Amino acid sequence: MHIGKMKLRAWLGALSLVLVTGAQAQVQDLGTAIQGKYTLVSSTTTPDSAWKFTKARLEISRLDKRHIQIAMACDWWDAPTAQCDAWWAVQVRDGGLYLHDLNTEETRLRFDPSAHTITITSGTAGKVGSVRTDVFELDPTPEYDKALIRRMKRAHWAGRQLWSPASPIKLAFPHAISVGAAK
Repeated sequence: MHIGKMKLRAWLGALSLVLVTGAQAQVQDLGTAIQGKYTLVSSTTTPDSAWKFTKARLEISRLDKRHIQIAMACDWWDAPTAQCDAWWAVQVRDGGLYLHDLNTEETRLRFDPSAHTITITSGTAGKVGSVRTDVFELDPTPEYDKALIRRMKRAHWAGRQLWSPASPIKLAFPHAISVGAAK
């Protein structure tokens, strides 16, 4: 009977080691898991307004071992020919993803690795007005829209210019990106 308990303890110890190691590997892999090309699934505002997108794409790629760039190209609902692009820098640290602090205080990102979706929630300054929620899903198909291709190049260029070692701006990464399915 005593030998059975020892075997059980050894087995439980080995199982817990496997589970902890697997969980650590999953957490450390977030920087790789988020990379890819995403397309807009929905863009909604609360209350309903024209401050939303008709189409948009995200391209997420590595800048270096610890940093990722998210570039976005989009078409506004009420002004499809207007310039519409953005970029964000993300730092991978402590098993999580952190968004830079340049004009992102009203922007929240959620990454669901199991569904491979990204949700971006943007609020107006001072929490007055509407809130836009944009949902993107992984879509590795090539982009065909010339305006979105041009805007994506501009977003990549702008982000890389600021990211350059010659840039006088030093980025901080205080905003944690939520990981997991929306609740």
